[in-house]
Amino acid sequence: MSNGRACDYNAVRQTINETLCMTDPLIDLQIDASDLQCPMPLLKTRQALRHLNPGQVLEVIATDASSAQDIPAYLRQSCHQLVRCDEQPGRWCFLIRRGERES
Repeated sequence: MSNGRACDYNAVRQTINETLCMTDPLIDLQIDASDLQCPMPLLKTRQALRHLNPGQVLEVIATDASSAQDIPAYLRQSCHQLVRCDEQPGRWCFLIRRGERES
């Protein structure tokens, strides 16, 4: 920012979440797997899903390119649902709804 003030990321995140809540589910847990290499983003995702109740939503942020294939492939074989996957250059954001049974 040019005014010399630090960016209030929590305020920005709150604004984004308020905007998204019209179309996206509320996020119950977020994991930031940025800068982790394969297979760690997938392992962190699986571990986080085990801590959620059925129907809750996990947000996963990853920068490892293999996550773009690994996480959706795992979800297709599990009871969990990929709600949304957003891709920006070098960054992926997954919204995942926890399924009914443990996988």
